Amino acid sequence: MNLGLLIKLERQRQNIKQEALASGICVPSYLSRIENGLVVPSEDIKHHILMRLNIPLDLLNGNQNEKMTVQFKLQFKKILNSRDKELAKELFSEIHLYIEEHPLDNERLTLLLFEVRLMLMLPDTLDIKSNLHI
Repeated sequence: MNLGLLIKLERQRQNIKQEALASGICVPSYLSRIENGLVVPSEDIKHHILMRLNIPLDLLNGNQNEKMTVQFKLQFKKILNSRDKELAKELFSEIHLYIEEHPLDNERLTLLLFEVRLMLMLPDTLDIKSNLHI
């Protein structure tokens, strides 16, 4: 996933309009072009956008948590096969926290799908509306 798409997803997750994110950094149309992968921002603009989104710059240095995402995948498969709702609740909480702490993880979309699938497995237990990242 490219930087622009990650910026767009995080901006939308935080419910920030393009105009607000771009204010004082660049024009909204330039931010749109970044998000759509049409331009690569300068280091200065990238730095300011990520700071405004509260994304640590060190998260861009590759997938440092690959072992964690592999572990999530294994746990997810086990839960789907066993249909264990207690384990599903625990994994949901772990994935949700991980997504919040690692917004630029390479496996973000996969983890968001795991999170949604676990929410569907636990409709009576989780308040789905409060956990959606839309």
